[in-house]
Amino acid sequence: HCWLGSLQDAQTAARHASAGEGDSGGNLLYKVCGHWLRAEIGWAAGDWVTAGQCAQEMIDLAIQIENEQFVAVGYLLLSQILVAQGRHSEAQEPQRLLRRREKFVRSEAIKSRNAVIEWQLKVRANHDDFARMESEARRLERLSFEDTLTGLPNRRKLEQHLPVMLRQGLERDSPLFLAFIDIDRFKSINDRFSHQIGDDVLKCIALNLRSLVRDGDLFARIAGDEF
Repeated sequence: HCWLGSLQDAQTAARHASAGEGDSGGNLLYKVCGHWLRAEIGWAAGDWVTAGQCAQEMIDLAIQIENEQFVAVGYLLLSQILVAQGRHSEAQEPQRLLRRREKFVRSEAIKSRNAVIEWQLKVRANHDDFARMESEARRLERLSFEDTLTGLPNRRKLEQHLPVMLRQGLERDSPLFLAFIDIDRFKSINDRFSHQIGDDVLKCIALNLRSLVRDGDLFARIAGDEF
């Protein structure tokens, strides 16, 4: 709202934000954002004292919680507020302090480089482990709903989704069509040619039947030669 020139709307939002600070559970980052908001409003209103004070409070609190992104925003904001007042020489001081702060942070990072690297490797390993577990969980979930022979949804999948499909059909006043397909004399194929040939026949039947249903339909193998 400040950037759009809607100062009254910004002030209304600020009052709501200020009321919420007490409910933030001591969240200092929330308070940093509150200082930023009030600095912007002070700048938009030409209240340079308030704008400068709030920007400085934002910087101090951001340093306290070691949030370097907000520290940088605070220094740059304070510098811009001073420039807006025509105080160009003073505006260089926040930028100088920011550079000194960045140099200090880099120095501290170098000192603890080994610890940082170890932490990063640990995080990466944990992330990789989590990704593998998540992938394996998805694979196992998929397998639990999939017929291993034909790759079709299995009976468990059908029993889970059928009530939903029935309810949706009633809600849309579009009754569900359900077809049970049983292969006649399939046992004789197993007895005469072996179960391996029988499995191949089931795969071919599943492939042919799947080509006859629509994308939104659920085609499942219940068991044996029943679909």
